[in-house]
Amino acid sequence: MKKFQEGRISLRREPFMWWAGWLDEETVKIENLTENSPYPVLLHWAGCKTKTSFHVRRHDAIVRHFQSLYYSRIPRTKWEANRYAWRRLADAAFALKQKWL
Repeated sequence: MKKFQEGRISLRREPFMWWAGWLDEETVKIENLTENSPYPVLLHWAGCKTKTSFHVRRHDAIVRHFQSLYYSRIPRTKWEANRYAWRRLADAAFALKQKWL
């Protein structure tokens, strides 16, 4: 702050975070999420208060994409690899049940 007060540096606000709740479904393209991503932002899921996991929420494909990248770099057993697929199925079944009941 001292350098700012002395006029040696300048500060500005820079938007760097998007909230997933207000993004249109077509805003973020999974195929563009690479090291050279055109999205200079952090995607934030705060505020989701339901008890379902991320897999049945808006933009769940983005979470699955990064989960896949994360787990692709960590050695794990076959059971651990399949556990996440089963969890996604259970969450989808729960979401359908809630929708139709």
